[in-house]
Amino acid sequence: KMSHIRVKMGDHYVRLSESPMRFTPVNHSTSVFFDESNNQIFVAREGSCVIDAITMDPHSVKKIVLKETQKFDSIKLSLDQKILAYQSDRTTIRFLNAPFDGQEAYVYSVKPAQSHIYGFHWTSDTEVLVVTSAGFDWIQVSASRHRLKSLKNIALATNWANYLHDQRILLLATGLQCNSFHLFTFKKGFAKLGRFDCEPAPSATAKYSERDVIITTLYGCVYVMVVRSSTRSPDGRAEVNLYQHTRDGFMKTDTLSLDFTGRFAISVVDNTIIVHHQTSRSSMLFDIKCTPEALDRTATVVHRPLLPSLSIAPTQLLGGPDEDPVPCVLYSSAWIFFQPNLVVDAKLGAIWKVSLKLEPIVSSMRDMSRLLPFLLRRSETSQIILDVFAAAFTPATKRPLSEIAIMMDAVNSAYSISQTKEKHAQPPAPLDPADAVYSLHSVPMVKLVAVGPADMYRGVLSQLDDSVISVQFFVAILVEYLRSLNQFNIAIDHFILELIINTLVRHDRHYQLHQFLQYHVINDSKPVACLLLSLESRYPPAFQLALDMMKRLQVPNSSNSIEDIQEALLSKGYILAALRLQRTLEGENHPVQPRRFLEPAARSGDDMLFFTVYKYFEERNVRLRRRTDFPPGDQCDEYVRLFKSKFDDKTRAAGGRA
Repeated sequence: KMSHIRVKMGDHYVRLSESPMRFTPVNHSTSVFFDESNNQIFVAREGSCVIDAITMDPHSVKKIVLKETQKFDSIKLSLDQKILAYQSDRTTIRFLNAPFDGQEAYVYSVKPAQSHIYGFHWTSDTEVLVVTSAGFDWIQVSASRHRLKSLKNIALATNWANYLHDQRILLLATGLQCNSFHLFTFKKGFAKLGRFDCEPAPSATAKYSERDVIITTLYGCVYVMVVRSSTRSPDGRAEVNLYQHTRDGFMKTDTLSLDFTGRFAISVVDNTIIVHHQTSRSSMLFDIKCTPEALDRTATVVHRPLLPSLSIAPTQLLGGPDEDPVPCVLYSSAWIFFQPNLVVDAKLGAIWKVSLKLEPIVSSMRDMSRLLPFLLRRSETSQIILDVFAAAFTPATKRPLSEIAIMMDAVNSAYSISQTKEKHAQPPAPLDPADAVYSLHSVPMVKLVAVGPADMYRGVLSQLDDSVISVQFFVAILVEYLRSLNQFNIAIDHFILELIINTLVRHDRHYQLHQFLQYHVINDSKPVACLLLSLESRYPPAFQLALDMMKRLQVPNSSNSIEDIQEALLSKGYILAALRLQRTLEGENHPVQPRRFLEPAARSGDDMLFFTVYKYFEERNVRLRRRTDFPPGDQCDEYVRLFKSKFDDKTRAAGGRA
């Protein structure tokens, strides 16, 4: 049976991972540091030379032993885990080679009078980006020589900085309100992405902070998201402005209109933006590819939440065998969000991944013209999409045929696009580093889930029960699906045609079958012709329909089409139908091999079937050569012996009794 979607009261759209990564919570003697580049937590204890390095994916814990105790402001391992870098004050970063203990540190420092260090980020195994109040310094680390070399240095008075490791993008904020942004990439060499000013903060004295600005990727494009909130706003609402990176720089393209004002955090999951609001303890969902509610005066697309805001699903931390689970306070002030979808609670000692719960979204989003496109843009949603169709066909949750048509067009349009992309896919050409960032992040890449005819047949259509739903609605569904497949030039698999033909014949809707064939709702094909031939015993006119179809399919002066159909019928065990087709060719110069028919008839174990086939060819021999025996070229000796062993004694016995 198909798994239908059931949603209970109190369900939620967003959840935290069931098995978070655990670490020693922060306390007066324990410090915790998170490295976004490696998804690692470092736990340092006061007075200890040992640091715990805990990796999230795959989960692992290793001990780093230092020569002596240190005070830390930040700790990070290189991407290959061979070099440890740590910051102990605002002006110095020290580097240690593995195995760390007994190694001498080599040092990077800035002059206190000129700048101080905000932080640092490993961009490769041997390259580290140091961000300071005076700009940044991109340096190369030579572990063997204990030497540091500056690769790129930019001087720029900086208020704060943000970094996105996946794309190696650095954002520096400047200006009195921190609303001037300078962006650089270090992924394929160094390149400037550009500079832009976002809208000023809501008041003259307000400033943007690093928590208000997020760098992310959506549908393959780089965006800078800016949370603009004000308690003095007339409608009491905040907004998130999205600036997309293009060849012409960063352009404001979208605005997310929020239902609240106050403190927000943002996660990005599967190209869905989740805006978390601490005060109301709720989260809002946005998809920038969904139909916008309205356009503002600058042609920026304005989006409202996809659904009413709901809280994250409750969760708890499991203790040891003799310990009770610890409930988690959702939207805690101790939560720190990292891109794209991580939440760290240093007080509890846990780090979760944020994910979507699609089933409640399906239950709540009743507009199919929005729901299906939303699901098609998410990953691994094929089964959920099939469940949505199954529910739409079921009497208790049946949808009007007009809505079903919209659903089918959405799915088949996505499938057609995916097939076209796959057909014309070519290996990417080598890119010049200077142009690479534009090629990678300026053209939207909307990857759609492909749900094809085979998926629809196996997952939904073949499991429909025409004793539960009306035959009229069942046939209408199938015809609508054929219409949609034809509209998007998708090849129709024969098993879908077989389903509709068998359904019509089973319910004696022969007139409708004639119409579908006449007006090419069901297109001519060899599999369809074979099926019609096999249905002769239940519906005699089907044989003539099959013959007419074969004539339309047959290439002039060629018998290949009919031979192919005969072969298909024989392979499926429709021996009499194949024999009946052979009789229609008696008046034509059409060679035949009796063995092709006698072999499957003998193998069937049905004596009467074998008798009928044998007698047909025996009579044919009489008509052609005035003799009953088979010529040597037919290679039928074994079937002659088989016939005699089965029927000659019975025939003589019957003659004796007469």
